[in-house]
Amino acid sequence: MTVRTDGPVTTVVLDRPDAGNPLDDQVIGTLLTVLDEVDKHNRAIVVLRAVGPTFCQGMPLDVPPTEWADQPLPPPWRLFQRIHNSSALVVASIDGSVRGGGVGLSAACDLVIAGPSATWRLTEALLGFVPAMVLPFLAERIGVARAVSWTLTARTIDADLACRTGLADLLATDPQESLHGLLRDLRRLPAGTVSALKSFRQCAFRIPDEIGAAAGAVLAERLAAPETQHRLRALREAGLLSGRS
Repeated sequence: MTVRTDGPVTTVVLDRPDAGNPLDDQVIGTLLTVLDEVDKHNRAIVVLRAVGPTFCQGMPLDVPPTEWADQPLPPPWRLFQRIHNSSALVVASIDGSVRGGGVGLSAACDLVIAGPSATWRLTEALLGFVPAMVLPFLAERIGVARAVSWTLTARTIDADLACRTGLADLLATDPQESLHGLLRDLRRLPAGTVSALKSFRQCAFRIPDEIGAAAGAVLAERLAAPETQHRLRALREAGLLSGRS
């Protein structure tokens, strides 16, 4: 994972393509630290990118992080909420697959650029899980009914559909070129505009931490469920569990 700051823009690159860029404790901790530093130094924009064909495959399931369920607020929830509430504008540039908890990471961002290879899929229900930490942020973008439908069907969402439904904001044949253009436009905004907008959004459309605590309880219940354990064990024995949620 690399972090680079150029003036008001901090770019974070998920750089574990061999592992599918999982949303694990290391990634979550680094992103939380970056967001703290960005807010501390009043940097305006954070760009989130990834190396390889997978933007983020979600929670590692080869060794499920059972300790997440024991915390008052699970780490993924704290990250999604932190992105949502940061004074900086967080932009995701996606040109690969997004799965499970990675969908929550994408949905929590303020702006999402979708390249031609970008796809999203909620796979939790297939394994016996509920994407409880993802749903509030996803529903804010695409609506509750559609978020539930996509969870139940585990359908693959391409870049075009993502932009038409609000999961992504900009459809780009060249994500890097579109990112440069977007950053140029964003730099024209008067200082303080973004933080004021995000502060008001938090006031008007707050996602309360009580939901995060409930999501942790759901995670604990589903991790312990016999049917979930059976599916994970079968996939592990078949060599099909690559760590994604």
